[in-house]
Amino acid sequence: MSGVSAVETPDSGMIRTMPRPHCPLCGGGGTSLYSGLRDALFGAPGAWRFVRCERQRCGLLWLDPQPLEADIGRAYSSYYTHKMLPADSVSGVRRAYRAIKDAYLARRYGYATRAPRQIQSLVALGLRLFPDRRQFIEGEVMHLSALPNGRMLDVGCGNGRFMMLMREHGWAVSGVDSDPAAIDSARRAGLDAALGDLHSCRFESDGFDAIAMRHVIEHVYDPVGVLRECRRVLKPGGRLAITTPNASSWGHAIFGSVWRGLEPPRHIQIFTPTALADAAGQAGFLALTLWTSARSRGIMAAESLRIAAASAGGGRRPVSLWTAGLWFRFIGGARLAAHPLSGEEIMLIATK
Repeated sequence: MSGVSAVETPDSGMIRTMPRPHCPLCGGGGTSLYSGLRDALFGAPGAWRFVRCERQRCGLLWLDPQPLEADIGRAYSSYYTHKMLPADSVSGVRRAYRAIKDAYLARRYGYATRAPRQIQSLVALGLRLFPDRRQFIEGEVMHLSALPNGRMLDVGCGNGRFMMLMREHGWAVSGVDSDPAAIDSARRAGLDAALGDLHSCRFESDGFDAIAMRHVIEHVYDPVGVLRECRRVLKPGGRLAITTPNASSWGHAIFGSVWRGLEPPRHIQIFTPTALADAAGQAGFLALTLWTSARSRGIMAAESLRIAAASAGGGRRPVSLWTAGLWFRFIGGARLAAHPLSGEEIMLIATK
């Protein structure tokens, strides 16, 4: 195959690659951003390069060269979604926190709870003082309002953790993922999970009230094609909820090549807010709501520092990155208020 190269691994496995010189979203050329990146998280083989779209409006990042789709499964051999779902804790602290979350979600999105309305109001009022925690709770349900007996599809469901949560909130949830080990974990938990990609599963048209894609679109090879398929299987008026790392985030600006959101080679491309909105528009979605969130900045800082420690020649002294991480944790939320599109995650809600 012309242009194919391979990354050798110690056990004689390989991840073959293909050049990808043009932006997969707008067709623009790419400017090299980072090269020689290693997977410090899950040990996938190879050294990888990210380029940035030269068209300022787009700004998409993507891998060039990229792994062949037939080989990308080798980058997931030790991925976190293979783990079985843990048994639910029954500690008093966890039960109290669960009650607070349920009361807030009942008030905010209409999910069922036994908490009286007065308690819901007090919880909602109290959480105004903790915007990070409020965003975290809202993100757990992907900002989707309750719909009794509504059908939801979780694209890239992994081991089914999100499916189980939404099933508890009254949704009839199905899932799909191309990772056999992850699907095995989900099925052993009693969940309706299909092995394959969204196209191969051939779901019925107009069949789902909502589709969730939680940190998935950065992994797919044809993001606009996947979004078109999402639109096809959504009912008229159905909602698509997407969250994905933000290439324009403050964390990326601080941590650079060791930013947790890069994750080569599993992240095939990384979106800016404008690029994600354009992709949804190309797929036929007209009603879009998009914002960014700093809710994951604690995890992003910790993981970025871990990557820096594991990387040879990270470009900055560890103490410098550690100091940046502290600033990032403590003032990230305040900075987001001044720069609304600088959060670590992009959140998009699109309506068919």
